Amino acid sequence: MLQNFVSLHQIEIEQGLKNVTQLKKLYDEGYMLIVITNQGGIALNRYTEETLASMHQTMYDIYAAQGVKFTHAYYCKHHPTVSGDCECRKPKSGMLLEAIATYDIDPALSVMIGDKPRDVEAAAGAGVKGILIEPDEQISYEEVKRVLAS
Repeated sequence: MLQNFVSLHQIEIEQGLKNVTQLKKLYDEGYMLIVITNQGGIALNRYTEETLASMHQTMYDIYAAQGVKFTHAYYCKHHPTVSGDCECRKPKSGMLLEAIATYDIDPALSVMIGDKPRDVEAAAGAGVKGILIEPDEQISYEEVKRVLAS
């Protein structure tokens, strides 16, 4: 069973690059980096799944050049005003539970970092520890390690 998992909520590539040092430390320690993101704009026809896949690939390429690799990006393409209720859209925990099952992750040894309360709520629903940061706040490696140790 994989013991380590770090999930990030919808990383803005330019904003996220300031986090590359912290993410590299976690990646180098064997943590999986998984993106968990609501993408209701797909249901609202604001962009396509292909556009999102291209954005994710760009993010993967930029981070890979810095020695950081993401394991997977899960996204919910639903929007409550168009698609109705679903189990994957945060604050529900469906995407996290899928990642946990797919990658044999121990939720008790995992953390989700997000910039919205619904991210932490989704984490709690999956038995994962959550860290809430401001949208422009840098991820704290020390805080991640502290939360994982608690």
